[in-house]
Amino acid sequence: MAGKLFLKSINAIKALSSRTISIECDRIPYRFEDVNMKKILNWIVVETSILFKSNRPWGWPTHLQIEPSTFCNLKCTFCPVTTGLHRPTGYMNLDIFKKVIDETGDFVFLILLWDWGEPFLNPSIYEMIAYAKRRNIKIVSSTNGHVFSRGDHGEALVASGIDVIIFAMDGISQKTYERYRKGGDLEAVTTGIKNVVAAKHALNSKTPLINLRFLAMKHNEHEISKLKDFARSLAVDALTVKTLNPYDQGECHSAKADGTEFIPENLQ
Repeated sequence: MAGKLFLKSINAIKALSSRTISIECDRIPYRFEDVNMKKILNWIVVETSILFKSNRPWGWPTHLQIEPSTFCNLKCTFCPVTTGLHRPTGYMNLDIFKKVIDETGDFVFLILLWDWGEPFLNPSIYEMIAYAKRRNIKIVSSTNGHVFSRGDHGEALVASGIDVIIFAMDGISQKTYERYRKGGDLEAVTTGIKNVVAAKHALNSKTPLINLRFLAMKHNEHEISKLKDFARSLAVDALTVKTLNPYDQGECHSAKADGTEFIPENLQ
């Protein structure tokens, strides 16, 4: 406890003197500069409450997760969107999103802009991102990528100012890919990735960081050795591999949804 308190105290002093804070999320570091004192002080309070394991928060949230859409264009195996969320389905209203940002923007550093649904089906998604970016908030989102294979979605994504976009693609052949991503088209996803890469270069933008995300499962783990070359062919900025994590289905999931059959044999 004493060692952690000392380290946090040093970090707090550095943040106060430099108005710069570094935060890591999903193994990616984010650097915030020229942070206002109100946000820094709240961050210090929140970090301290975490250290002391307070039962009640001592400050405002520094991170948010917001779900822009509960709709999805795929039917991934045992995903709650497929098996049944048992709650209303729809899009988040832009005015509600703005209200959230207006009330929390002085404190929030990072927003994870997705949950179960496909966020980029929301017609207001790019306005949402741009609105949050005006408050110096980092935005990370995840997509199955299909929407970016058509229209000007690639350009709109880059122009919105989003910091990181994760393309979830769990296979490098159509047969492997569709085993879990039911209704998915691998060619559409790769086209979508290429469109975003091209838009990023055309607009001479440093963002977004394009992260190719591969969820390792029993039926696709034989492709892991080929992933680096595949990622290079798409010119993405990062490649991350995660192992499937089956969850307790609980009351909101169908009894037919069992992720155990997808657990890879090699967990290294």
